[in-house]
Amino acid sequence: MTILGGCGGEDSISAEDLDRAEETLANSESMARMARDVVGQSNVAILRGWVAVARENAEANGVASRVHCAVADLLTPPENFHAADPFDVLTANPPYVAEGDPIAEEVRREPGIALYGGTDGLDFLRPILRDAPKFLAPGGALIVEFGCGQADALRDLVVGTGRFTEPKILRDHQEIERAAVCVRR
Repeated sequence: MTILGGCGGEDSISAEDLDRAEETLANSESMARMARDVVGQSNVAILRGWVAVARENAEANGVASRVHCAVADLLTPPENFHAADPFDVLTANPPYVAEGDPIAEEVRREPGIALYGGTDGLDFLRPILRDAPKFLAPGGALIVEFGCGQADALRDLVVGTGRFTEPKILRDHQEIERAAVCVRR
């Protein structure tokens, strides 16, 4: 099973729905926690400079023996990663804050590269939506987190690919539209 990034909450996919998992852009403790709760083995591909943080998070969440940290670029697998079959689930929590938008106090310590996704906040989501179908089995789900007020634009991008069904938009604990489940045709 492969998980790219992550999202959670009451509407997250259960362990029974997942067969293989890989994480990418693992810049939060929730990624390692998801790996612990959902799968027995995860490969984590993350941006340069965050390998140590991802390892610390995996150790803190009790999944260090099942999580492999490697450097990769979005949907380009690391050199040592070999997947025989397409994945059933990919998740992504890329930088999605639009340049100039305010950010919450608790994330101000994060580096800008972890937060900002271009002028509209969708610069990282576009290539993920373009390339994810190459890695997904038919009927597989891409779950992406996005920023406040981006649901309509994201929905348009997903539908515009012609490679996914209409996305299901999920709300976070504050009832803000925050993630989309996009099923590959």
